[in-house]
Amino acid sequence: EPMAQLLGLPREKLLGAPLHGFLDRSGQTELSRWLAECRDGRCGVFETRLVRPDGAVRWVQVSAGPLPGEHGQPDGSLCMVTDVTDRIQARGLKRQLDHLRRLDSLGQLIGGIAHDFNNLLTVVAGSAEVIAGEAVPDSTEHRLATEIVDAAVRGRALAHQLLAFGRGGGRVVTVSVTDLLDDVKQLLSRTLGEHIQLNISADADVAPVRAERGPLEQALVNLAANARDAMPRGGVLTIQATNVDIEPGQLDDPATSGRFVRLVIADTGAGMDPETRARAFEPFFTTKSTAAGLGLATAASIVRGGGGYIQLDSEARIGTTVRLYLPAAAESAAPPVAAPDRGQAHGHILAVEDQPELAQLIRHLLEPAGYTVTVLTDPQQAMAGLPDGVTPELLLTDVVMPGMTGPELAAALNERYPGLPVVYMSGYAAAVFDPRTGDEETNVVQKPFNRDTLLAAVQHAWRQRG
Repeated sequence: EPMAQLLGLPREKLLGAPLHGFLDRSGQTELSRWLAECRDGRCGVFETRLVRPDGAVRWVQVSAGPLPGEHGQPDGSLCMVTDVTDRIQARGLKRQLDHLRRLDSLGQLIGGIAHDFNNLLTVVAGSAEVIAGEAVPDSTEHRLATEIVDAAVRGRALAHQLLAFGRGGGRVVTVSVTDLLDDVKQLLSRTLGEHIQLNISADADVAPVRAERGPLEQALVNLAANARDAMPRGGVLTIQATNVDIEPGQLDDPATSGRFVRLVIADTGAGMDPETRARAFEPFFTTKSTAAGLGLATAASIVRGGGGYIQLDSEARIGTTVRLYLPAAAESAAPPVAAPDRGQAHGHILAVEDQPELAQLIRHLLEPAGYTVTVLTDPQQAMAGLPDGVTPELLLTDVVMPGMTGPELAAALNERYPGLPVVYMSGYAAAVFDPRTGDEETNVVQKPFNRDTLLAAVQHAWRQRG
């Protein structure tokens, strides 16, 4: 009776039915080995899966042993079957939880490394820019300093990719799709390998989208990495962006409709069979022994979390196509920050940065523009009281510092100096901001920055003050 309940069959249909018919493909392969061991007089305990007539799968533990005959020789097998589905599922959930914890720890570690890396890049690039500005144009010193600045810019792109993995929950902004694809192209051209041809295109009128830029880049990188792994002998990866209008019911989700930007990521790789394709979006499902099985699941989570939709088409030996439908933004993407006014400026800036080298670099970048700069490396110094005669007209502060965050310092100083404009410097993602300061009006200059970027942010904050 318990076996009949386990298999979902009436008892009368179960008697005499071969065990082979209820095993999955792997279990059928192992069955002959189990029986051979029993014939040799050996006992064994195995775990396998039983497939019910309705398609449901149950994990069972089979304890098998030889059944003695008339002369003491094995004359059949005796099997005790125990349903262990709950135990197996609990074990799988624990494994997934442990994996998620390791990923979370890894994300925090990567975020911290990227923050420190951005600080170093800021010092390197800023110092090189100062040297280039003082060197004779076209001299060896000028050329070498310029090459250092260019290398730091490339390093910034890598650091931002680390932050996209290590930190989540950033600000939703209006993202230019063409700019996004340009940045992704630079990264993928280095990571895909020379054996893969990369083709990226976008319609001239493609609309911007509302999204968290870092996670969206991460989703595209994940999909490209999957495509690379599917083309070990080379192939073509194509990414194309177009505007589309989706009618209700046009996609599998009837609630998805409206104006979208469709990103099509197609490869000419190995493709998937129907069984693999059906499970492709499951977290931790993978056909590669060295993979975590999170690439496609993470991309789907990012797209759906932003109100988008994802489709997957794949055929074995033909290739895979993933379509991302991202909600189009009503407004245009913010234009690039205007170049700063190179005329002599006036005003007293209080710069608070806990890294001494970076703090002094800020002084070197701002003072030639005409600003008076007071530099502190401890936010508590600013709270305890500024030197006599120092009345800040703008606060330039790091976001993450020991003992006090930049937003906390800004709020405290605003009580002493009402209306004090603030520019934040950050090597982290926007998720570290307090919700009250995390809107798009917050002036944030991302590390590593150069002189023009810093001056433009300072001047923008002053113009906002009016």
